[in-house]
Amino acid sequence: MTALQLLPSVMSRTAWTPEQAFRARARMSVAWRDLMKECHGLWAVELSGEPLMRDTIRLPHFYRFSESFLAHSTAWPIQPASLDLVIWRVSAADAAEMPNVLAQIGASLGPSARVLIWVESPVLNSWCQVGMPLCNGHDWVLRQCFWGDARSVTLFPGFMATKWSASWQQWLPFGAEWSVQLWQRETICPNMPSLKRRVRKLTTTTLGWQPQSTIDHSAK
Repeated sequence: MTALQLLPSVMSRTAWTPEQAFRARARMSVAWRDLMKECHGLWAVELSGEPLMRDTIRLPHFYRFSESFLAHSTAWPIQPASLDLVIWRVSAADAAEMPNVLAQIGASLGPSARVLIWVESPVLNSWCQVGMPLCNGHDWVLRQCFWGDARSVTLFPGFMATKWSASWQQWLPFGAEWSVQLWQRETICPNMPSLKRRVRKLTTTTLGWQPQSTIDHSAK
């Protein structure tokens, strides 16, 4: 591990105070609701230990991993290529298992499926170093992303919240304190920005959310 890789870990922020947590999560919720508009589907799984809001998502079959499945990060009881959406609140316990979790997510995603990520400091820097490169390695496209902090006067106004990047976060670990991200399998989401804009104009909301599976994945 290089000195650059160690820097975010050494300089990680301590836990938020209750006031900071309330402020940051209120801001995250605004970004989260905005990205949820892109996340309708038939088959969805939430990996988060604590439930996250999903009141505006149309999900006929929605399961919470911790409640519905008898499994662990290296062996999911989910049919490959069957999920439309995975919701994940990345926790400190997930950091060591990140490659395994992302591999299982990748195997479970159907065509054009999406992954909605909620990640807070101090896990954010590990996510930027390890998680995001792995997502790119699975040929996922980062469709939209918001960054922010818990400060009283935020350093991330609206125009900045979508311009920050993982590479900047690695150099400036005190930059952002949270991020909300929407990833999509590259099936209908080409890498070239011009093509992505063209696809966004031509596709309808139903194109990306066709049924992936008719199998009930809930625990028996």
